[in-house]
Amino acid sequence: MLSAGSLVPELVSAAAGAQDGTLHLAALDEMDATLQSRLAEILNGGFGRLWRLGGLSGEPDLRLVASARATGVLDRQPALHPALRDELAFLSFAIEPLAARPEDVEALALYFYRSYRGTEVALPAEAARALRWAPPKSISELRRRSAYLAAFGGSGGAGAEELFFPPAGETGRKPAATAEAALVELARSCAEGQIDFPRADRLHTVLYRALAHLSRRFREPLTLAEIARAALASPSHLSHLFKQQLGLSPIAFLTRVRVERAKQLLRAERSLNVSQVAERAGFADLSLLERAFKRLVGTTPKRFRRGEAPLRTAKLARR
Repeated sequence: MLSAGSLVPELVSAAAGAQDGTLHLAALDEMDATLQSRLAEILNGGFGRLWRLGGLSGEPDLRLVASARATGVLDRQPALHPALRDELAFLSFAIEPLAARPEDVEALALYFYRSYRGTEVALPAEAARALRWAPPKSISELRRRSAYLAAFGGSGGAGAEELFFPPAGETGRKPAATAEAALVELARSCAEGQIDFPRADRLHTVLYRALAHLSRRFREPLTLAEIARAALASPSHLSHLFKQQLGLSPIAFLTRVRVERAKQLLRAERSLNVSQVAERAGFADLSLLERAFKRLVGTTPKRFRRGEAPLRTAKLARR
């Protein structure tokens, strides 16, 4: 911890290491008022005085650059002590939010990742891909995910893509009608036993594995734990990804897939009665199919088969 007593030795050591170069004093506004006042005293006499206070002769040949992090630091009290503010010449400038600088994201992620790891390591390839696909909207988000990646990535916990996936609430919402159409498209694709639809390659890895499993096994009595195990993720993390990317839980999406399969069977397999359709679509009994069908399609399976108009507008199921 820097104190008034250790300020001179620390500055002398730093200045000696910066000979013929630049000494950077960072985050001045985070120093307490006593230290700032003492620093202003020292700087007022130039580096020659610092050298003498450190018991050395002569004067170091270096440049001094100081920086403060607080917004509006020149106007804040006591963020920057008046004596120090008067001693230094300030250049203030504004940096655009990270969301407006996507080209900076990967370099910053690498910087934070190395800082937390403490070594000159490369950013994992899957993390770099996730950043390009869904860049973070703020420095704090990027810093947090870099810290998580450094602490847990590659150690049997969450993988890099999971850790760099944007948190809930930080991705732009699509119009409800567009989002609903995309959700139906995805559920229909899974009901046909595939995940082959536009932009499938942009799905998160864990989400893709879960959907692939659902497309193969939706007729079976699946649980959240079983789906998560197939996706190589924890149930809570899988639920987070589904809510975040699709707006509903894994089990709610599974119900949608089964309803889409029931719609296909009702149209194509006229010889099957509705109870048989329910069984082949993965519903435990007819009542479950009818309840889900009314909620998502807005009509009963029988009316749907006859081509009758919906009884009402279907609800957008987001549970």
